[in-house]
Amino acid sequence: MIDNLSIHNFRCFQDFTLEKTTNINIVSARNNVGKTSLLESIFFLLGFNNPDLFIKTNFIRGIFINLFSPDITWEHFFYLKNIEKKIFISSRINNSDISVTFEKDETFNINQSIIPIEKELRPVQDGYPLKITFLYGDNNYVGHVVPLQKSLTTTWSNVFPKDILPIVQYLGPNSEHPQNIVSTFGRLEKAGKKETLIKIFQILDNDLEDITTIFEEAPRLYAKKHGEPLLPLSVMGNGLCKLISIICAMLDKPNSIILIDEIETGFHHKFLFNLWKIIENISIENNIQIFATTHSFECIKAASKAISNKENIMYVRIGKNKYGIKPYIFDGSDLEFSIEQNMEIR
Repeated sequence: MIDNLSIHNFRCFQDFTLEKTTNINIVSARNNVGKTSLLESIFFLLGFNNPDLFIKTNFIRGIFINLFSPDITWEHFFYLKNIEKKIFISSRINNSDISVTFEKDETFNINQSIIPIEKELRPVQDGYPLKITFLYGDNNYVGHVVPLQKSLTTTWSNVFPKDILPIVQYLGPNSEHPQNIVSTFGRLEKAGKKETLIKIFQILDNDLEDITTIFEEAPRLYAKKHGEPLLPLSVMGNGLCKLISIICAMLDKPNSIILIDEIETGFHHKFLFNLWKIIENISIENNIQIFATTHSFECIKAASKAISNKENIMYVRIGKNKYGIKPYIFDGSDLEFSIEQNMEIR
C-alpha cells in the first residue's frame, strides 16, 4: 500500500506532497486543479515499465495517439511543458522508498534499441529519447523510451524483477467499455466467481439474471434480464458497465492499487451508499487500496456513511492558492464531523 506521495514537475504539480494515505482515498477539487493528475502520478510511479504507459494514460484523457512525437506523447506531462526539468514522483510502499524520474536524454544512442528497418518504424525526426530511472531501496533501474514513426520502443539496461511492486489499475472514463473487460470477466468466471459477481450486480439492477460471453466477430459480454432477450452489455447503461469494470478489477487482481476517475459518473445518488459498502468489503478481503476522484458531495457523503471503519477512509480536497496546489486532508472521523456540521468540504 502507498503510504505517502510526492510529486514534482508533473502535469499541474510543481511541488506537491500527500503526507499520508489509507485504504480508501477520495479526492475532490474544482475543475483543472489536479484530481486526475494525482491518479496519473500514481500510475506513472507504479506502471513506469508498462510499454503502453503513455498510450493508455493519453487514451483515458481522450487523446488518441497515432503520431508518436514527444510533444504529442509525453511533453504535456511535464509541468508547464518544460522538458528541461525532470518529472520526479516518489513514495514509500511495502516499507521501501521508491521513486521514478522521467527526463529528456539526447545523449542516448538510439542504435542500442532494436529499431526495425521498415520506414514507418524508424525514429521520429526531431524526436528524442525519454530516460526513465526507477529507484527501489538501493536498487537502480534505467530505461529509455524512443519515439518511432508508428509506435514507441523501450529498452532497459537491467532487468526489473517481477512482483516487487503491487499491480496498479487505472479506470477512467474511456476505459469502462464492456469490450475492455471481456477477458477479465472470463478469468473470474473460470475461477468460479461468476455467481458472486452476479449477486453484486443485482444490487444495482435486481432484474439482472445473467451475464455471459458470446463469440461473434469478437467476444462480447451480453446481459440477461428477467423476461427479456439477451442484450449487449454496452446498451445496458453506464452504471452497470462501470460497476462491472470496478468489481472485476478488484476481484481479478488482489493486493493491487486501483485508480478510479470520476467514480460517481453513471450511478444514481441512491446507489452510492451500496457502491462504497461493496468497495469497502472487497478491498478488505482482497487487500486493495483505492484512490478515487469525484465532484459529487453526495458521493463523498455516501462514502463517509457507508464505510464502517473510519480508519479505512481519507478525504483529500486539493486546493490552489498563490503558493501552489496543496492538499487538505480529512481523516474518516473528521470527514464525518464536517458533513454533520454541513460544512462545504469540496
